[in-house]
Amino acid sequence: MTAPLAMPRADTALHSLSTIAGLRLALCEALADEHVQLTESQKTVDELTGHCDSDSILEREIAERRCIQATAAINDIEAALVRIDDGTYGRCEDCGQHIAFERLEVIPFARQCVACSALAPRLIA
Repeated sequence: MTAPLAMPRADTALHSLSTIAGLRLALCEALADEHVQLTESQKTVDELTGHCDSDSILEREIAERRCIQATAAINDIEAALVRIDDGTYGRCEDCGQHIAFERLEVIPFARQCVACSALAPRLIA
């Protein structure tokens, strides 16, 4: 389910309304893509469950990992849409500073500015 295309509140927006509207559209499109990915991956997992040959096991494990990644992406995107609605989109959750448009253009669900992201601990997957 995609979020409605409501406009962000102008009183708290860090970026122009047209910029945020464009980013919202990109987020909604990405959300739809991730839901498709999740559905397809879950279908693969379901089809291969119970198969014991090594190729099926490997393919199922890959599909399970894609499910986890798609779910995480969906959560990130939905959180970004909530931030747009409440007027906090584009503000770093760590330092409170403005997140550059160029970063949001590449990672529209970014929660941190570049400086804070560089300081964040990295998980090895």
